[in-house]
Amino acid sequence: MSIELHEQEAVPVLREALGYVARYRGEVFVIKIESGLLDAPSFPGLIRDIASLHRMGIRVVVVPGSRRQIDSVLKTWEVEAPMVDGIRVTTEEALPFVTLASFDVCNRIMSLLAESGVNALIGNWVKARGLGVLHGVDFQLTGSVQSLRTDILRQLMGQEFVPIVPNIGWNTAGRPYNVSSTQLAMELAVQLGANKLFFLCDDKPEIGEGLDLPSEVNLRDDGMLSSLNLAQAEELLEKNGERIGQPHRDYLARGLEACRKGVRRTHVVDGLEDGSLLREIFSQNGQGTMVFANEYDNIRRATLS
Repeated sequence: MSIELHEQEAVPVLREALGYVARYRGEVFVIKIESGLLDAPSFPGLIRDIASLHRMGIRVVVVPGSRRQIDSVLKTWEVEAPMVDGIRVTTEEALPFVTLASFDVCNRIMSLLAESGVNALIGNWVKARGLGVLHGVDFQLTGSVQSLRTDILRQLMGQEFVPIVPNIGWNTAGRPYNVSSTQLAMELAVQLGANKLFFLCDDKPEIGEGLDLPSEVNLRDDGMLSSLNLAQAEELLEKNGERIGQPHRDYLARGLEACRKGVRRTHVVDGLEDGSLLREIFSQNGQGTMVFANEYDNIRRATLS
């Protein structure tokens, strides 16, 4: 009897999920994976979930963060690359180790995707330029995204590959730069016309109770913000200053920027919780905090269909 009841309760969930599958087939999802998730027990399951999205016909681009792995390699080899205002100063000595750690993370993700039967590619599709001197600090070989080879990325996705984009970009002379994976994910989502941009955190994003919240926001039962329109997201960032810790503040700011530039939805999700990505996509209430650029499902205009 209990099994039968469980199956009956699953039917509405399956119907809801199948509706989302039809809606998202052919759409682009850009998924930024925070570096601390790679060693989490939930990580293999997360990659299997990403593989499942790919098999559903969703066009997935993966952007791995690698800060923790870079820190570990630099510490092992006793190479200095200090952080200033959350940005790494990448020296000539540090850059080979930064590149090594970044591509190692990409390879680990590609191996897990291969185990799930999904073909992936790692490539140099990012053109970058140096940050230069900011507030008196020379960031040396730390750069920012200048342009992206979206033509190649679209072709790869059309051929059923999952592109994995490392946080290394090159200038026209072939000079490599260490770029922010968060900025990179945002630029990819904008230039690929993504339906969704995900920031999968390696801790629980505390975006909800305890903050100075905008009016008319939706809190879930767990006390976290479910969704924010653009005005609410901007108000939340303005009111709370440093009360929203990094990298979550950066995720919200980049998500707001992405939505203003045409991305429909940005999601900040706790990647440590098993199945959180699928729950965020395929359920009405979701699991994380969403910033949306257009009318959300529960307030959209009704149509005959």
